Amino acid sequence: MQPSIRRVAYSLEAAAEECGVSAQFLRGFVNRHELIVHYANTKMVVLADDLNEWIESLPTER
Repeated sequence: MQPSIRRVAYSLEAAAEECGVSAQFLRGFVNRHELIVHYANTKMVVLADDLNEWIESLPTER
């Protein structure tokens, strides 16, 4: 069995897939500065820690 490798960053599309939402949905949060992104030249990347922090900040069901 191979050890799993923890990703440190995702493209916006991969982050959306990981969360089960569309890239367009995530882009709205990026545009409102609610999800932090970084840039590798012109490629937008989302750090795994920032993605987890954003998910944890979302409202919960009551």
